[in-house]
Amino acid sequence: MSEEELDKSVEDQKSINTSRSTQFALRTCQTWFEQSESAEAEKKPIEVHTKQELSQLFKYFYREIRTAKGDKFERSSLKTIQRGLDRYLLGKNTGFSIIRDEDFANAYKALGAKVKVLKKSGKGNKPNAAQPLSAEMFEEMWQKKWENTTAKHSPCQFLEY
Repeated sequence: MSEEELDKSVEDQKSINTSRSTQFALRTCQTWFEQSESAEAEKKPIEVHTKQELSQLFKYFYREIRTAKGDKFERSSLKTIQRGLDRYLLGKNTGFSIIRDEDFANAYKALGAKVKVLKKSGKGNKPNAAQPLSAEMFEEMWQKKWENTTAKHSPCQFLEY
């Protein structure tokens, strides 16, 4: 198997969603680099930057990043962007990880601070997560179904609730 075939085989094994996520993270970062005053002089590809430059840039990036509509990102989206940028840079053989390398500690702290602010403002919560039934809710459901059913011993009665 040639080197090119081996590379293609490895690429084919990557998840489509992982690839999309990585590309989204890269586009988001490049857009910020182009538009941000904090990154005014940094109009070059992300992989060309040194560790120190990226650490400084990401510190501002995590603080200032917004969606295309200007809204704040959800907490999970920020983490996804961070992981996507890490995958991209590792794939470019930069030799460092923006998640695990100590040179990125300040950037990581900035991300943590942003996540705390988002969580306090309600952006870090998962609004669609299922909430467990309280004992009172379960009892109420049981009583309503019990009173309104003729098949009192059938578990199918709860499927309609």
